[in-house]
Amino acid sequence: MYRSTQYYGSAHLSIILTNKISQRTCYTFYMNKIALVYCGLAIACGVFIFIYGGYDDSPGAQGLGLIAVILGITGIIRSIRK
Repeated sequence: MYRSTQYYGSAHLSIILTNKISQRTCYTFYMNKIALVYCGLAIACGVFIFIYGGYDDSPGAQGLGLIAVILGITGIIRSIRK
């Protein structure tokens, strides 16, 4: 193996590894944003279901709304911790 190809190979490998790390960071960043949006929607829908269940006098709907709100808040906390 020639010295120049050995150097080029290692430099090329470091560029590939750096690129993969930056892609993973970018992917994680956008996945966290998408998760935050979905958790926000879950909270909004949960609040709506909870209020609608109160008007309809349905404890089951209120329970489902409460569970949706709790899961949305838990999802936001887990997404922020990542």
